[in-house]
Amino acid sequence: MTTSTVAAIRPQPSLLATPPEPVLNATQVLGMGQGVVAAYSAFNGKDYSAPSGWTQVGSLTAWVPQKGGVAEAFGLWFTSNADSTTAMLALRGTVTSADTSADEQYATTSFAPYSGTSLSPVPQVHSGFWGIYTGTSSSVPQSMQAQVFAWLKANNIQTLYVTGHSLGGGLAEFLALDLAVSQPSLGVTTVTFAAPMAGLADSWGTAYAQYVTSPATVRVVNQYDVVPTLPPSWLAPNYTQVGVEFAVLFYNTLGDTSTQEATIRHEMDNHLTVLTQALPATPQIYVGAFPDGVYTDSQGKPLQDTSVAPTADAVTAAKASVKALPQRPVAQPPDRRVATK
Repeated sequence: MTTSTVAAIRPQPSLLATPPEPVLNATQVLGMGQGVVAAYSAFNGKDYSAPSGWTQVGSLTAWVPQKGGVAEAFGLWFTSNADSTTAMLALRGTVTSADTSADEQYATTSFAPYSGTSLSPVPQVHSGFWGIYTGTSSSVPQSMQAQVFAWLKANNIQTLYVTGHSLGGGLAEFLALDLAVSQPSLGVTTVTFAAPMAGLADSWGTAYAQYVTSPATVRVVNQYDVVPTLPPSWLAPNYTQVGVEFAVLFYNTLGDTSTQEATIRHEMDNHLTVLTQALPATPQIYVGAFPDGVYTDSQGKPLQDTSVAPTADAVTAAKASVKALPQRPVAQPPDRRVATK
């Protein structure tokens, strides 16, 4: 994997939504997506492989304070086979009931960089995510935050790729700002998948736009997925997304508002399948059917999902449709599930 910029901006054909989307480096982004899938598999006790060109060299355990507190494996460390000073940290998203409880802690708290640097205004961020990022216990004496900085120093890392899905995307954004402020000499590229909003516009959003710039964070977002719209504005106003967005559009059944449909639209394997088809293409769009990564029919065959082009009209329709979806897709399942419809 090279260290070329992920988010070089160029105009897209007129059929696409505006403003122009980033053009993604396929090798980089697909490797990061594979790292996230591996992090889920590791947590669920399933076999997995390191992304091509990478070697797994460690794992990351965090303390989740909710539900009485629990130590959970959250991420995997990889180093580049071409350069041992280049690393990737891949973070999984919500799996357990404790994770779900953390997701729902929408009240904000103050972001504090590892270096102790004062930011003004002080970024106000999602307290549930912050609790995982900074939580400690007798079984996890070092926070996720402290573990990352210690690991980078111990391994002389000069270039880092940070990635995560869903809750893991929010945590990856915390790391991106923290590293930009606390260790600015480190080259950091951040790509997230289906990330919810992690902080308030007038403080978190302002700080992120100021510090995380070279390159900007790229958020891969399925416009049919409800999670990137969370927290809901009626419950937690003034939250914002950060970075630049790369739109994909996929679903199983239009008009379906079931939890199953919400899960299909959020699932990491489905994001990776669509990107695997789209990113080598010019423009980076995939239109077609593909097997779902979670659900099978009664015969054991994967449901067939649909990917469509991100035209302005399609994006508008997708954004409208997510308002009817359940605001909590099921946790990432360890195995395929038989469809309920």
